[in-house]
Amino acid sequence: MESEQKQVRFTGLLIMLLALTLAVAGVYAFRSLAIIPGILGLVFFLAYRPVFGTWPPFHKPAVMITLGILALGGLSSLWSYDPSVSLERTGKMALAMIPALFLVSVAAALPPAAVQRFLWMIPASIAVLLGFLLVDLASDFSLWRAIKSIPAEQRIRTSDLNRPVVMVALFLFPAAFYVWRVVRAPSKRGALIVFFSGLLLTVFALSDSEASVFAFGAGLLALFLFPYRLRVAWYGAAVLFALCVFSAPWAVQWAFENHAETVHESAFLGQGGGHGAHRLEIYNFVGKRILKSPFYGYGIEGFRSKTFETDGIYYERGRSESVIHHPHNFALQAWIEFGLIGAVLAVAFACYLLRRIYALGHGLHQRFMMASFVAFFAIAAVTFNVWHGWWIGVCFILLVYLVLLDRVLAADRPESDQNKAGIKPE
Repeated sequence: MESEQKQVRFTGLLIMLLALTLAVAGVYAFRSLAIIPGILGLVFFLAYRPVFGTWPPFHKPAVMITLGILALGGLSSLWSYDPSVSLERTGKMALAMIPALFLVSVAAALPPAAVQRFLWMIPASIAVLLGFLLVDLASDFSLWRAIKSIPAEQRIRTSDLNRPVVMVALFLFPAAFYVWRVVRAPSKRGALIVFFSGLLLTVFALSDSEASVFAFGAGLLALFLFPYRLRVAWYGAAVLFALCVFSAPWAVQWAFENHAETVHESAFLGQGGGHGAHRLEIYNFVGKRILKSPFYGYGIEGFRSKTFETDGIYYERGRSESVIHHPHNFALQAWIEFGLIGAVLAVAFACYLLRRIYALGHGLHQRFMMASFVAFFAIAAVTFNVWHGWWIGVCFILLVYLVLLDRVLAADRPESDQNKAGIKPE
């Protein structure tokens, strides 16, 4: 009995710390997200044996994918435009990713009953995060100013909160699925939908994160319109993803040449704050650069040393800065850093995820995970450098939450659905 209580407390403490990380660090110390998963992973991995009497097994898919990424990054220094930058970035990524693997492994070995008891904290942390964002966006960053000691006369850009808004969009669908599963009463479900929809839409309206709105809208379309029961639709999704990635270097050049001015005039995508034409000009330049080294690319982060050789029609007008630090698009980043090799691996990774989602069986879990898949890649297609430390940390926390969610649901999932497509749950 005492041993079981220790295991419950261990599980509750870990989930509570993850929830606090999302709700607090996600807004006011987002750079710390690069190291928090690793710190939690090492601490709880070492503490696991005294509590459970054994070491948790490593989560094999996460280990293989992570080590594959790091190996490719290191090898790319052999052909990188700037080998020292590529090696430095790979080293920093390893410091963030390898310790975080311990956290994933611990999460996958926690007792489902204990996880079920505390998992509500993660969706609750997303609600708290939304509350913090609403207060700051509606009150000239009152909490932000108080925590960071920023004087009232100093201007804070609304876009400074884009990262936590993106985090909300990233966690929204898996968190909503858990709440939907736990809250059974139709009246309570309806009240929660109305309340959180109003809160979410208000935050979206007050923020400058068009990427979050895009991801949320794309996720909703996938949730309600994707034909989950048609097996051919899953093959179609994989083929469509592959076409988008493989055609990216040419498609972005066509889009810039034919639609940049229209996008620039758009109130939502252009001059209204979306920087759409700015991004299209970056995409156009990156697409042209890709075709000069299409098979191997320029190495991980090696592209940061390349000069932006255009007239700067929309990009950073009036600034002397002429270096693009990242392409703002995962497909172009795969191409520019690793060439065709990177594009093939990006498609293979997406197909692996689709296969895992298909194996969940035809139910709400599958629907919400597909919506999460679409929202994730929608964000990655228009925003951050995929190797940013804080983004890597957020992705690992999301993976941990999905692993915990699967621990709770695996016992209820029919074996025929678990083994569909030849896959068994981890």
